[in-house]
Amino acid sequence: MLPAIRMGDVFCVDSNSILSAAIRKVTGFWSSDGSSEYNHAGVIIDHTGRTFETLWTARENVLDAYDNKLILIVRPIIDVDGELIEDTQKAHGIQKMRNTKEGALYPVHRLFLHFIPPLARYFSTGRYDICSELVTSEYLKPPPMNAWRGSAEGINPDVLADRLRSSRLYETIFEGELKLLCK
Repeated sequence: MLPAIRMGDVFCVDSNSILSAAIRKVTGFWSSDGSSEYNHAGVIIDHTGRTFETLWTARENVLDAYDNKLILIVRPIIDVDGELIEDTQKAHGIQKMRNTKEGALYPVHRLFLHFIPPLARYFSTGRYDICSELVTSEYLKPPPMNAWRGSAEGINPDVLADRLRSSRLYETIFEGELKLLCK
């Protein structure tokens, strides 16, 4: 059953592929907790489970694509100034992200820089975002959301998940294997 999702929720997922296993292996090596559970991230853009994420291009997708996959869904609730985040801010943030990034090609050339995280931060231009950078630098960090502290460049999906789980700015909605009953 689909968790009670809302527009503006953020998700991290293990897509359970050969590439995801390689990504998790590398990010686990650099992870502060020594493990890596997630290899992809995106933003839920409505209550039906439509998403916006960077696949081969930045585009719309559906949460159903992650049925039977390990997923973390969090809800931004407070900005860095301690103010509640309203649905209008989330809608504006999503629209701004889509206007800026929709159709942008996935930066395969930058993916390999994430094998050494400092290189990914150093060579980030803001023009080509991997999935977790799209979530942080284009949705959570800039106004009107203002719900991300620190650098958004060079962040990988597992670090994103760790920070979302541990921050008081977000509420965990669901973590576990996504089981959809109706397909």
